[in-house]
Amino acid sequence: MSTRTLQRELARQNTSVRLLLRAHRQTLAEARLASDRCRFADVAETFGYVDSTACWRAFESWTGATPRDFQK
Repeated sequence: MSTRTLQRELARQNTSVRLLLRAHRQTLAEARLASDRCRFADVAETFGYVDSTACWRAFESWTGATPRDFQK
């Protein structure tokens, strides 16, 4: 499938690669944080963030909660 065909198909389904990637990252981050003793810095590193603050902000935009609040 060509890139453009994929883009059209995803648009037809009201989504995009960016939105799918965001949802996948959110699911992975939530799963990692749900496990015992997982540090948020490890989650940020998993996603390739050099600075965990940027990952913190991204997580907060995905879920509406801070990682610390999510773990509670």
